[in-house]
Amino acid sequence: MSRHYPFVLLALVIAALTEQPSGPNVKAQSRPQSQAAHEVASPKANARANTTFALEGTDLLKDPVREGIREEQRQEIIQYFTRQIAATPAKRDNLWQPTFSSLDAYKLSVQEHRNHLRKMLGLIEARPGTPQIKVLQESANLKVEDVTIPIDGGLSARALLFLPKSAVAAGGVIAVPPENESREEFAGIVQGMTPAKWLSALLEHNVAVAVPMMAERRDDHPLCRQAGNKDRRRLLWRAGFIVGRTLVGVEVQQVLALREFLASQRNIEAKKIAVMGERQGGMTALYAAAVDEELGSAATLDYFQQRENCWKEPVDRVLYGQLNEFGDAEVAALIAPRPLLIVHSAKNPIPSASVKAEFRRAQRFYAGLQVPDKLTNLEVPGDALEVAALRVASLLGANEKRNLPDLTVRNPSSEVERGRNQHFEALLQYLRGLCDASDQVRADYWRLSATPPDDRPQKAQKLHEELSDLMGIIPSENVPLHPRSALIGETDKFLAYDIFLDVVPGVQVYGQLLIPRAVAGHSQTRLPAVVCQHGFDGAPKYISGVGRNLETNDHFYHRFGQRLAERGYVVFAPYMTVPEYHPPAGVGPGANLKNPADLGDVIQRADLINPLVRLAAPLGMMRTSIELAKLHRVVDFLETLDYVDRNRIGYYGLSYGGYSAIWMSPLEPRLKLTVISAFFNDWRTMLTDTARFGSSYWSLPDEDFYNWNVLNRFAHSELIAAMWPRPVCIEYGSEDPVTTPVWHKRAWKEVQAFAESWEMNNKIVDDDFVGPHTIHGIGTFFFLDRWLRPERSGERDYGCRDYNYCNETVAPGFHGYSRGSKGAVPYATQVLDSNHSLVIHGQFYVSDSSPVFTGMAFKIARRGNPGDVVVKFGSSEASEDLGQARIQSQDVYPIYDLWYEARLNKPVRLDPKKTYFFEIGVESGQAPKDFYTVFGPTPLGGKGFPSNFGLSFRTLLQEHE
Repeated sequence: MSRHYPFVLLALVIAALTEQPSGPNVKAQSRPQSQAAHEVASPKANARANTTFALEGTDLLKDPVREGIREEQRQEIIQYFTRQIAATPAKRDNLWQPTFSSLDAYKLSVQEHRNHLRKMLGLIEARPGTPQIKVLQESANLKVEDVTIPIDGGLSARALLFLPKSAVAAGGVIAVPPENESREEFAGIVQGMTPAKWLSALLEHNVAVAVPMMAERRDDHPLCRQAGNKDRRRLLWRAGFIVGRTLVGVEVQQVLALREFLASQRNIEAKKIAVMGERQGGMTALYAAAVDEELGSAATLDYFQQRENCWKEPVDRVLYGQLNEFGDAEVAALIAPRPLLIVHSAKNPIPSASVKAEFRRAQRFYAGLQVPDKLTNLEVPGDALEVAALRVASLLGANEKRNLPDLTVRNPSSEVERGRNQHFEALLQYLRGLCDASDQVRADYWRLSATPPDDRPQKAQKLHEELSDLMGIIPSENVPLHPRSALIGETDKFLAYDIFLDVVPGVQVYGQLLIPRAVAGHSQTRLPAVVCQHGFDGAPKYISGVGRNLETNDHFYHRFGQRLAERGYVVFAPYMTVPEYHPPAGVGPGANLKNPADLGDVIQRADLINPLVRLAAPLGMMRTSIELAKLHRVVDFLETLDYVDRNRIGYYGLSYGGYSAIWMSPLEPRLKLTVISAFFNDWRTMLTDTARFGSSYWSLPDEDFYNWNVLNRFAHSELIAAMWPRPVCIEYGSEDPVTTPVWHKRAWKEVQAFAESWEMNNKIVDDDFVGPHTIHGIGTFFFLDRWLRPERSGERDYGCRDYNYCNETVAPGFHGYSRGSKGAVPYATQVLDSNHSLVIHGQFYVSDSSPVFTGMAFKIARRGNPGDVVVKFGSSEASEDLGQARIQSQDVYPIYDLWYEARLNKPVRLDPKKTYFFEIGVESGQAPKDFYTVFGPTPLGGKGFPSNFGLSFRTLLQEHE
């Protein structure tokens, strides 16, 4: 037992930094300073204000980093993806090499592309049911029906069907409305309207017409307002895309069902069914004809063009990986040799040159099949729909004009509105049902808990492969790392540098590097390193503590990278491009968040984020792909540093940094461990919950997290499984407004099941605390030490052990305390008495160099006359198979935070690879009279649960066996 540690005056001998000319090989050393331990001094404030220092082995970064770096980094990513998109037409030309020797050979050569397109659209095998038909009008020469055709569960195709009465109809046309019109408006049968000319033209040529009901791009439903004023199509796209169903594909599926229905009508020849559509309907028509070879011909109005700007189009058109294989010309290639009519009207904003350029690309397929005349491009000054309708009728052989059937049916606006709403709500319910079912789909697909031990490596590899396929892997292009640096700050514990690294042409990593002074000039010393990642609207300075206006984010980050550097970790804090719009002074984001009708700055956030998301998607990438490429370069750089142990590099991210931790760590195998802070949750609920405005992502305006088919493949349990066999720690505050405790527990239950079945309980930790969206820094710092410093036994404390590194986790600005200062104590305290609810539970481990365990020491003080402190040690929670130890009550002093040892009667050899458990309680006594005070480091944010209080302890080992 040690009652008190004497005060020892430590003289820190610091070698003066020899002034050298600025250049790439200046070695990082320290120079005399008077700043307090946590106060980061700028080298510019020193007498040598005109001298800038670079890290050894790097080029000098001459220009200081300015606030504009965040927008510069965003623009670099935009330009990179833009260049990749610009290169896709040539890549598609090389990819598409069909065989033109015969029609059968051609069809066979493009069949794989057709299959890919069906998969890209998310088409399914329909399960058709009995159509429901409601007759709206029946006269001598015309019958009008409202037809509903079941497709799959709650998914149906609903259409107005106009059937001329004759012995044999000339054919049928499925006419798809544009995005801003209902089917009744498109046909002109709303009360007060005149039937559309295009419809009349087809009917008077004896052509049957089906007009499907499609969702409009309008935000006029209560659910749209609830979701932050998103339009109907955008909501449907969100709900479907994350379970592998595009909205375009859902609408194509409806067209296919209608074609089958028309083909079943005895007076319509199956081979004479065409599809046409305007604008959004033109896209649906084009893709429907491409995947269904039974459609005889197609016409697309005001849609066909070069598709390289698809990222600027409405998000409901997104097809993941589209441009890698399909522009409009390639979609047309799947229609060939059937007739395809491309119509471009004068009122359409699509540039004529873009239409013509893509038309020329499509011509090679029709020319190769020797049917160039079956691909037609028309520029129409007048009514393009009527012109297209007449052309389609001609393609069907309906050249004979007859008397126009008397179309009298008119639907009241209220009935049209009711039908629109029913259709939208049914579609949304269907897609949300797929979301609800995704948990089971995902579980059945991976079968993690049922994976035999011998199959785990293969299962982990499959997880990596599918995650890589989803995220997209950016090749390095053999770009040299070319590190540039500049010394920007220093304390008595570390040096701080700005760092730039090249990633791919035109893209660079920016970050801040903190180097403990313990290794300055000592290349033989190898320290663990941690990549510390900020969250949304963050910056490296909030982690490193080097920069201005740090206080604005201290309640999130608490400069935790600085804390780690003081503990002897090399820290790299990269900038991640997750910018937020900052409104003008006096405009508060909080007020806007509470009012879905006036989203203000939140909409501006989408303007910054969505271009990155949208640019990546047609390339088959998440925008995170570029951040993953940056992470690879950061690890490359850390491995070049002589004082970094390349086998002990971890990753610790908060908020969006937690997102990056869970998504990117599986694909960077050199990371030893991962800490996920303030992000882990029930991913399905987080993406789809409609009740928690501003917290679930459903109400947010950017599409960052809405990834293709993600819920059928990856929630957080699968992402953690993909990190196997590496350790993972989850840090969660119970008052975090982003994730409810219920969501957190539900997700953790899934992870626990995996951890149990894969024997990972020892390596996967859930560190919960009482607090908000913040770094806690108690269990996570212990976790980092556990896995990055196995040569040490488990311990936790506050203050500095020596002048090389500290244990402290106190808030920024604290440098010791005086007994008269109430707000400056370096510790937190908790009452410990015989109350069972106050028993403290914890974990410990032994070092690989001294595995013989003899007991533990704790910092405690006594009040009154409580019973002895009893400590139980076990190999599992709530067990005491390792023994029991005591601290006698009479040995403990009152008031002061002193160390007291609880030693076992007999030493026990433990496995350094395992984590063990202890619980500390008291035999008798009740506060406020007879109890103990237990001391531990002050958390960076929040506070511990009483049963998991982060008390100070040391693991006692037998030094010599």
